[in-house]
Amino acid sequence: MGLFLSPTDPGTIGGTNGDLGIGGLPDAIAFGIDFFYNSNKGDQTFGTNTNETYQKNGYPVAGFRTTDADGNLTNGTGGVQYTQNTSKGTSYSSTTQNSVPAGILTTGMPYFLSYDATTHVLTASMPKPGSTNVNDKSQYLTWTYTLPQELLKKGVLSLGLLGVTGGNGAVMEASIDVTQRNPLTGKDMHFSGTLVPNSVTIKYQDASGKTLLPDTSIKANVGDKIGIAYVSPNYQIDDYAYQAPSSSAIDSTKYKLISANDVTVSGSKANVMTLVYATRQTATVHYMVNGVADALPTQKLSGWATEAYSTADGYSDLIWAKAGYSINAGYLNGTFDSNDATDQTIWIYITANKQTVKTTVTGLPASYATQIASETKTIETATDSTYDLPAAIEVPGYKLVVTDAAGNVVKNYTDIMTPAGNAGDVINYTYAYTALPDSIKVYYTYTDPNTGLVKPIDTKLIGLRQINGHDINYDANGAPYILMTGVTDDKVDLTKLENVTGGFSWDGKAPVVNGKAATSTTAVMNADVDDV
Repeated sequence: MGLFLSPTDPGTIGGTNGDLGIGGLPDAIAFGIDFFYNSNKGDQTFGTNTNETYQKNGYPVAGFRTTDADGNLTNGTGGVQYTQNTSKGTSYSSTTQNSVPAGILTTGMPYFLSYDATTHVLTASMPKPGSTNVNDKSQYLTWTYTLPQELLKKGVLSLGLLGVTGGNGAVMEASIDVTQRNPLTGKDMHFSGTLVPNSVTIKYQDASGKTLLPDTSIKANVGDKIGIAYVSPNYQIDDYAYQAPSSSAIDSTKYKLISANDVTVSGSKANVMTLVYATRQTATVHYMVNGVADALPTQKLSGWATEAYSTADGYSDLIWAKAGYSINAGYLNGTFDSNDATDQTIWIYITANKQTVKTTVTGLPASYATQIASETKTIETATDSTYDLPAAIEVPGYKLVVTDAAGNVVKNYTDIMTPAGNAGDVINYTYAYTALPDSIKVYYTYTDPNTGLVKPIDTKLIGLRQINGHDINYDANGAPYILMTGVTDDKVDLTKLENVTGGFSWDGKAPVVNGKAATSTTAVMNADVDDV
């Protein structure tokens, strides 16, 4: 830890890992304390024992250290040990019992660095090992270093504090007092410095790199960070943020300042700030609707080069929504180019939302499977496309009404326009069949044992008014029957109607239904048929 001088720009950081904080800084001069021996860094050795562990027990060491023109540490000489190496043979140890200088572990240890501008000599003073009084000049050691002519020719030096730790020690600090009294000379010492200005070249270009104006220049102090207010990336934390320069040669209706790099002013390197101006650009927006190019009128965008399309004039006038359609405007996420000679092309894709038409049949028994299948359909369609519904099939004995999901009766079954809807919407239709009223007449007969003739039961003779709870009716021939009412395709279980009081009982023979011997005791009410 200590102080260093180097002909490098302020803010330049030196090396680590045994470099004393000045590795990588060319022609640097440092005075301070090296707490750790690194054989590969040219650190000074003491005694004849070259074992690295032995030498480590001789540190810390105070003195001057320098780097060459490439920033490499030169070999250390003239350093003073601030520890006692107590190693013996292969047993390595050290002690600081009588070598710790006064104040270094408590209030801080002063050291003094002065420069004679006539002789170009740096003089450093530090309390010697084991010192007890920082005000006693006899308890100080003094080092001197003469600046070489090569360094003096540089003209300007940067002053810095150095502090590097390998991670095994206590927290250490170094600071500079602007004014203090040197106990060796009895004089006050003062520290002051001046920042050296340097030129910064300003370039004016459009976004394609074309030069718009001749270069200009400004002066700024070496080490300052400068930028253009509201344009440079770090203008809010720069030391100085300048207003953008104006020029009558740059028409604000044709050019817009869009970027300017921040510059940390260097004393040894060229300083360049490039102002980039955007030019007005145009783009034509085309619409592809369901695969048909330019199905809608094209529109124009006008904006600045390299800026997002979203900042352009005309952007909000584009078609952003169309009922029943999905819009892919991904190409509008781009930016204007910098080519003044071209008109950019942007496509917006508009696609009709796919929907599904479903028809459902209700009211028909499963025995009408063919009709049900022909009217139960799933039809794929899309917004503004047409579709056909299954043809309505009239079924005898049933009334058919076809309705949409809202309950409206459908009258047209072809070329139906698909309404605007969301993708995946389902358009439902219902083919609703309602069975019409129907009936079956149940006659009761017997075989006359005397004549063998089949005759109707004479209900009046035996005084019957009802059969199985049903009122008795008589046809034109006076034959009695009961009437079972219902709707088309209702079934009547005849076994539940077999009992007749008054001396009659069922003979167990299958009934005759509609003139034919039945194969079942269940009778069906058939549409448009007088079931008997």
